[in-house]
Amino acid sequence: MHAIHPTREQDYSEWYQQVIREADLAETSPARGCMIIKPLGYGLWENMQQTLDRMFKDTGHQNVYFPLFIPLSFFEKEAAHVEGFAKECAVVTHRRLEAKPGGGLQPAGELEEPLIVRPTSETIIGAAFAKWKAGTSHFLGQNFARASEIKFQNEAGQEEFAWTTSWGVSTRLIGALIMAHGDDDGLVIPPRLAPHHVVILPIQRNEADRVRVMEYCERLAKELRAQPFGEGRVRVEIDARNMGGGGKTWSHIKRGVPIRLEIGPRDLDAGSVTLGRRDRPAQQRESMAHEQFVSSIGEILEDMQSRLFQRALAFRREHTREITEREEFERWYAGAEEGIHGGFALCPFVDDPRIAAQLAALKVSVRCIPFEQAQRRSACLFTGKPTDQWAIFARAY
Repeated sequence: MHAIHPTREQDYSEWYQQVIREADLAETSPARGCMIIKPLGYGLWENMQQTLDRMFKDTGHQNVYFPLFIPLSFFEKEAAHVEGFAKECAVVTHRRLEAKPGGGLQPAGELEEPLIVRPTSETIIGAAFAKWKAGTSHFLGQNFARASEIKFQNEAGQEEFAWTTSWGVSTRLIGALIMAHGDDDGLVIPPRLAPHHVVILPIQRNEADRVRVMEYCERLAKELRAQPFGEGRVRVEIDARNMGGGGKTWSHIKRGVPIRLEIGPRDLDAGSVTLGRRDRPAQQRESMAHEQFVSSIGEILEDMQSRLFQRALAFRREHTREITEREEFERWYAGAEEGIHGGFALCPFVDDPRIAAQLAALKVSVRCIPFEQAQRRSACLFTGKPTDQWAIFARAY
């Protein structure tokens, strides 16, 4: 039996929704198209932001902040880029509210130009860059530079349009994490991103047990919080709720907490802890001496981090196929063969506008052109032109 129904194999889309619900990550908002990110979800998002912020700054980049609103005319400069967003944009047309006769409010003061709540930021950033000289990352070529007049003077003293890139991250990264690491028991959070690394679950049968056990748990939590891990210290939560029947344990399994500690009178008497790891089956638990566990908590978390990464890497390799024939490519994504569902396809590729329609028919797109290329000569699947460039294709959902 699993904690999440249906399983991934039975109905992947519904499994994904149930993981979010059972982990209590987010819920729908009264504002249509928006969501409320709850404490666990936001703690996860904060850790993602902080990790990526350090990575960006290590390369010498700096942060800036741009307005939420983009003038309609900016979108019109790069219509092809925003085509996919056009049907989902929120548009602001008035600048204030005023009272209606008989009560209520109504928009007033129509804007000279509508403002778009930005679904993507390249257009407004491009306009500013022209004055200055998933996650996703894009090599934008010179398209936005031409639309926004971003120019520089080259070594020969001539003006030319800049070649631009775009990096962007959003809470969609949490969705990627769920799909990459989650299982049929719920969310699995890699320790370096987990809002809490350890949850302590006191087990008590009576008031006398409660006092002893809670004192032990508080002391254990203090010792663990003093241990280093990653960029900071071990983060610990004590769940002292009075719940029976295993409900408390399963709530933290579904929430993806890396390590669960069940502490009862027997553990106190033995000077030990009973722990479960989220990278192992839910029923698998082990006992460890108190001092040994505290001193090795950092190593345990690093081991979990490494195992989860290697597991995800192995899954990606198993679901990536090198394809050099058009017919095989179509079978890979059409699902014509038993056991073939279409994952990543690494194929020889020539960038040609005529390819777009062919890929659209299969609902497939180029996801990435790897930096590290083996320089193997082959023929593009779609144009037949010789090339030594290879790209990764996948179906977007």
